[in-house]
Amino acid sequence: PLVRECYICQERPADTETCGRYEHRSCTPCLEQWIASTTAAGQQPVPCPGCRGIPVLEAGPRQILNASFQKSRQQVQLECAECQSWSGPVSQIESHIRRCQQQEHPCPRQAQGCDWTGPLADQPLHEEHCPRWQVGCQHAECDARIPRCEKEAHEAACPWRPAWLGALKTDHRTRQRVEAIDSLCQRRRVEPVAQWPEDKARQSLEEVLQLWPLLYKAVQTPVTPPPVMPCVWLCGFEASAWDLDDHYRHCSLAPVACSYCHQAIERVKAPEHENRCDQRRMTCQDCGAQNLRVADMAQGIHRRSCTAVLRAGIPCRYCREPLAGNDLESHQKYHCHRRPLRCSWCLATHEAASFDSQSDRCRLVLRRRLTFDGKRLESHAESLGPVYLEVGAENYNVVYIKLPSSFFVQAIEGKAPDRQLTPEHGVRFFWWDMETVLRIDYEPGAFCFDMRFTFNRVASSQCRVEAALYMPDGQLLEQLDCVSPRGEISSTQLRFFDTRSWRLQSRALSNLTSCRYEACFLKLGLINVA
Repeated sequence: PLVRECYICQERPADTETCGRYEHRSCTPCLEQWIASTTAAGQQPVPCPGCRGIPVLEAGPRQILNASFQKSRQQVQLECAECQSWSGPVSQIESHIRRCQQQEHPCPRQAQGCDWTGPLADQPLHEEHCPRWQVGCQHAECDARIPRCEKEAHEAACPWRPAWLGALKTDHRTRQRVEAIDSLCQRRRVEPVAQWPEDKARQSLEEVLQLWPLLYKAVQTPVTPPPVMPCVWLCGFEASAWDLDDHYRHCSLAPVACSYCHQAIERVKAPEHENRCDQRRMTCQDCGAQNLRVADMAQGIHRRSCTAVLRAGIPCRYCREPLAGNDLESHQKYHCHRRPLRCSWCLATHEAASFDSQSDRCRLVLRRRLTFDGKRLESHAESLGPVYLEVGAENYNVVYIKLPSSFFVQAIEGKAPDRQLTPEHGVRFFWWDMETVLRIDYEPGAFCFDMRFTFNRVASSQCRVEAALYMPDGQLLEQLDCVSPRGEISSTQLRFFDTRSWRLQSRALSNLTSCRYEACFLKLGLINVA
């Protein structure tokens, strides 16, 4: 193949021939490092890293082969196995990897010790909680930038943190200066100032002059007991503001950041949260890759790039045959002989291998006459699907569409192959001299079945329409709602306007799932034509 991974690092695409038999390729940086290391070890000629017994190609023949190889290689279009939305030449794969939203990227602060990896789209969220991200100190006078994980320790020892001189509030740096002056004055009783060096005496006196107004203010300010305040996290502890600062460091209800997702959790609940956090790290049991998020493993993000899975193949969901990740989607959608296909006649699914014969049997069963509310029904001659008319009907103004009860139950229970419950081409029939196509989808978010009608021409006149679901004995299950192009829902008057499409909604899910018959009928009738 023109595109394969480097035999040495097994990460970058191979771009140069390595083996004299042309069986192994590697990337240029790996090959140059291999040649340098083996030459330094005294091995001549340099062996191929794959064969070990075959020498590496000489530089001249290798350049000739590479020129031809690169020319063919540039014509290859690659698809990204991570995001599955990019395709391009081999020369652009490196630049795409740096921008791929689904590719796992390291934190920009990896060199400072952050071990986070994840999709590029999650990086802004991570930066808000990254323990190694540079943040500022909360004290206004301090301009230090420290890692987020060290912020608490820095602020506890910051020279600009609040401090008290008696009843006077100042910062810790000034308090240290005052304590140094006090120590100096105490020392003066033992050692006279006259014995101090001149520069030391001058510096000490200047310090006293600068701090004297502050000392005077501290002495003159009356000392009042600090007020008692409750803990802001409502744990029941009460103390002065000075003691509360120490309490917050071990308060059981104080929020702490999860070490994995950095979400704020009460300190008492943090251990339990970290044991089940979906951002915690684990090791892949198949390929041995470390530092993988549990969420990525559960969602299958790592599985798309797992080297062990790619070698062994991912089993098809229908036939269980192992396939490469880039071939799996195409196989399941177009080639698997056991993939389910929706039958136009019974609206159930049959395996692709026996679909034609099963569909023919369903078509023959459909031709049998049925009974609805005492009326005899026969198959609609100009239809592709389970559509019926009353026996002897002179026109197509009233039609009956047979919908199996299992059709609705499987969709509600999530057992249907997809949300589309009719074939891709829909159920086709003639109604009111118009070629009509019906497509039915299940909308789990809205808890309803969406029935969309498309017509081959615009209905120029207005008419009232009956659209309802019935049991075979004629009992009404639901009068369907009509949804206008503006999204307005109406169930009182269903009318045609100048449009080529029409949309109905069925919301009586309990009636549909509890239907005692194997099928129900969607009745469409024109009550009057203007």
